[in-house]
Amino acid sequence: MAGEASVSMMLLLLASLLICFLFEGVIADGGYDGQLSDLRQRVQHLEKQLSMSNSNMNNNAKLYHRCPYGTQLGNARGFVICLRDAFSLIDEEIRRSGKWEDCEVLMEISSVLGQQVHVLDVGANIGACTMALAAAGHHVVAVEPHPKLFSQLNASVALNGFPSFRHGRHHGAVDVHRVALTSKEKAGRVLLWERPRNPAATFTMSLDAAAAASSVKDIPATYYTSESADAVTLDDTFFWQGRGPRSFDLVKIDVNGGELDVVEGAMRTFLRYPPKAFKFEFWPANIRKLDGDPLKLLSFFLENGYHLWVLQGTAGSESTFRILDEGQSLLDHLARIEKRFIDVIALSSARFPPKNSMRQSLGLAELSL
Repeated sequence: MAGEASVSMMLLLLASLLICFLFEGVIADGGYDGQLSDLRQRVQHLEKQLSMSNSNMNNNAKLYHRCPYGTQLGNARGFVICLRDAFSLIDEEIRRSGKWEDCEVLMEISSVLGQQVHVLDVGANIGACTMALAAAGHHVVAVEPHPKLFSQLNASVALNGFPSFRHGRHHGAVDVHRVALTSKEKAGRVLLWERPRNPAATFTMSLDAAAAASSVKDIPATYYTSESADAVTLDDTFFWQGRGPRSFDLVKIDVNGGELDVVEGAMRTFLRYPPKAFKFEFWPANIRKLDGDPLKLLSFFLENGYHLWVLQGTAGSESTFRILDEGQSLLDHLARIEKRFIDVIALSSARFPPKNSMRQSLGLAELSL
């Protein structure tokens, strides 16, 4: 469309120049200086418009091509983001509403914690939450092992001009890392497997486990891909080798069943520098596929001074309740949700006492099981 407009303006300019040339001959004989001056001014105006049009086209082209192949620039609330052309729930929701509902609770928690919060986003995906938090002035370490998603995320960071927070104190900063966070036992190289035509739902497994596929429970062969990534622990890589801040205020973990591995690989850091709040996906069936114990994940938070608040349903869930203990009621609840996932918010009891107003603003309701 822009190309057609440019061609039309070029033809109009050429026509104007031709008229001007013809009139010069007439004017040379008849002395119509006023008409010639007027025509020249019109031609100069057309030249200026054409120059501005070409400049805008070049700028738009630069923006478009900075997003990876198969994606294009989209507008969200407060930032721009590279969105996939192919259907994806996250991308379509951002196109429709300018936001991803799963990030709203993170925005609410971060606003309570302070003006410049340190956030760890594990399983950052295309960066919907990373971008929103950075745009609000927070510092985010974003971790995403999938090469396509990482490329998309990295491009969005560049398009928004978010600097690395290691280069000084900025209002909104992002560091992006293409690794998988895991436990010490599973560190090394991992194979990425994904749902067909949906790289947003990416899982990881060790290369040894992939070679012995029978040890990975109920994973269809069609989920395997040829992609691999480095798998590291949070303790050994980010904090103790200077690759990030030593503590985070808010941690989001969404890795489709690998949440327990992430926590086990960050135990030293989380116990020494306890985050004030977590939001993590809890998918018991997938935790078991990766040879983990779902109850162990919840027990870590319950035993270390956190209250757990469960967001029921799918993305943007409506109803909530609190898990009040780790006894039989928790086991019963675990059995009921074995085949699906829920989002869990873990709030430090020291930072968020029972009467904290944020719980009301989030609509968190206490319900004994």
